[in-house]
Amino acid sequence: MEYAVPMSKLLIVEDTKEFENTLVSYAKHSGVVFRVIRSRDFDKKRRLAKNIYERKYGDGLCFEALMSGRIIAKGAFGVRRYLDTRKGLYPHLRYLAAEIDDQFKQFQPDFVTINNGFTPIAQIALAKALKYQVQPLFIEAPITPGASLIIDPCCPYFMPSVNWVDATWQGYMQNPFSADQQRQVDQLLQTWRDEKKTKIHIKSSQGEMDALRDFISGDARPVLLLGMQVVTDMSVVFNLPDTYEQDYTAWVKDVIYHLPSDWKLVIKRHPKCWFSPKITDARKQDVLVVDAVNVHDVINMTDATMVLCSNIGLESIMLGKPTILGGLPFYGRKGLSLEMHGRPMSDLPAVLQASLLWSFDHERRQRLLYYFLFEYQFWPDQSDKFKALLIDARPFAMDLKDSRRPFFEFYPLPRQRFIELLESYNQFRVQGESHRQSLKKVLAKSEFSSFKEKFGWEKVARTTYQRRLRKLKQSWHKRLRR
Repeated sequence: MEYAVPMSKLLIVEDTKEFENTLVSYAKHSGVVFRVIRSRDFDKKRRLAKNIYERKYGDGLCFEALMSGRIIAKGAFGVRRYLDTRKGLYPHLRYLAAEIDDQFKQFQPDFVTINNGFTPIAQIALAKALKYQVQPLFIEAPITPGASLIIDPCCPYFMPSVNWVDATWQGYMQNPFSADQQRQVDQLLQTWRDEKKTKIHIKSSQGEMDALRDFISGDARPVLLLGMQVVTDMSVVFNLPDTYEQDYTAWVKDVIYHLPSDWKLVIKRHPKCWFSPKITDARKQDVLVVDAVNVHDVINMTDATMVLCSNIGLESIMLGKPTILGGLPFYGRKGLSLEMHGRPMSDLPAVLQASLLWSFDHERRQRLLYYFLFEYQFWPDQSDKFKALLIDARPFAMDLKDSRRPFFEFYPLPRQRFIELLESYNQFRVQGESHRQSLKKVLAKSEFSSFKEKFGWEKVARTTYQRRLRKLKQSWHKRLRR
């Protein structure tokens, strides 16, 4: 079927070569005029002063918001070059913002791709898209091996309730489900199981598999698998219940604490995050932490799976296991999982008990898996599907109003307060306050939801100073030894 694309200019903002090649291929086959902006093509040494940027572009772009994720990820609250917008990375970010703004004005695109929407360059591109009223297309990695990518015209797929799946799945379920679609799902699942494919492939080590078997067979108690995530991942930011105040480790510890004595727990650590929860001696016989174990193996060997919003949850559903969700991932709340979001963790024992009796509607699962894996994901050589998306994208665009601070209105309150805290810091700096005085005034002035949150930022600032002092001492010792 041929589609006419009424808006034909696509600006591809990329920092991943693999996605760039796929998008360029789709654009060429769709007859779309495109231009590529590559972060690696910009001069890394170029800088732009704050007053020059504001005088020329005047959009009030909040660079503190662009850097907030990196500051939190690096634990850099208190480090001057991460906070002061006149120093560090900020002058270079202003240069990037100026260059991208010029590209928008020159090319006048109708669509812009936003890859991994929470990196600084992606947020700059999104801010400019909002400024010039250009439709964003959010690009993310595929959820299963073999697929090319996900293109969501609403928002990044891990943002609850406003992503494409959550917006459209109920209407999709009214459509007929053909035998050919059923066959495609069955074939994909069979291949996926046989090859033990995962989003991040890990080959099981014999030693860890032996330890896992010994742990599971040690007694007859059922075993819960807890799939870990990167602590600072944006999916965690958007899915963690407010009661944990953006502290994923507190959520994990709460799961361990509320694990009933008639269950055992296997924790599968994320390969990119080596956080290891401290386990009391009383619980060591009930908890095993594994690393080099394939997700297929550990899901199949345990009785139920629990995640906040990890892809392991979807893989557990694909393997037909009872799956408990602490967050609101796109595959949740659709009759395929047991939901813990919005419930106190004290309900976990009851939910675990329910998981032992849980069953799912096979046809419903197959229909939804087809939607997730074939309709939502893009596979190689799907330029016709890309054309159709360009036609349908605009009515589904997420309503972002704050072009100064992209996604701000959708952030959890603790992240919003943190961005405001960073802005307040720079206001004090402009008034002539020192770095340290600005930090003190910000912490004194800012409103926090709890003592824990305020104490957390004070502690981070204090430990940052201590770390900096240690580095200075080490540097001086090296000089003295010379």
